[in-house]
Amino acid sequence: MLTIVLMYGPLNGQTVADTTNNPFSVAPNVLPLRDWHKFSYSELQLNYNTLKPGIMDYYTPPVIPENPFLIDMRDHPMYTPRFVTDELNLIMNRPRDNAFVPILGVAFLAMQLAQKHLLISEKTAITPEDILVVPEGIEVLDLLWGHAPQRAEELYRDSTLSEKYTMVLLEDLLTKMSDNKLVRQKSVENEPALYFPALTRQAYIELINRGIADSTLTTDEQKLLHDLRRSTFLTKFDQNPAKKE
Repeated sequence: MLTIVLMYGPLNGQTVADTTNNPFSVAPNVLPLRDWHKFSYSELQLNYNTLKPGIMDYYTPPVIPENPFLIDMRDHPMYTPRFVTDELNLIMNRPRDNAFVPILGVAFLAMQLAQKHLLISEKTAITPEDILVVPEGIEVLDLLWGHAPQRAEELYRDSTLSEKYTMVLLEDLLTKMSDNKLVRQKSVENEPALYFPALTRQAYIELINRGIADSTLTTDEQKLLHDLRRSTFLTKFDQNPAKKE
């Protein structure tokens, strides 16, 4: 119910009529206009029924956008859209709302990831022991350092390998080198595998030097590494360092 103080009527001094058909109704104790100076505002009321029949009550149904991220979820009158708060935080050089996470949980997760990374790096790292397992692989690596990738058939065409190995033995050697991380292979559907060197010639020499200085290796193992270091596959580039891979 809305209460409004209002005064209207004819100018001839008659009292204001009460119009029942008008949505506004005037209290009957209205003074004549000629006695207006005696009127007290507390004695005049004009009532308007806001629930008057005939006024259509309706609402506009919410429109659901096709993109669910655009749905406006207003949980309180002081709601601010997320993109507005993000923009304000960016302008004020503040972190985003809800951007804080428990530091202990993040630190524990980072520790686990670091541990797994170290384990994987340790398993995939090439060591002097891998070279000692397949010392004859230096001949295959020398060809791959010159041109890669190559298939087993292409490597077998070289006289250095074809004079020592059969095709089956060469494939076994490549498999053994792949198991010891000296070469990588790429399988192609319905085609022979392609082989790449897993390390450069210079990295191979550094591994040999590290193994020679390793006191945990036996005398025979260190002698074998010395022989590899003096092999022509490595020394032929010592005179011309510009050709090293």
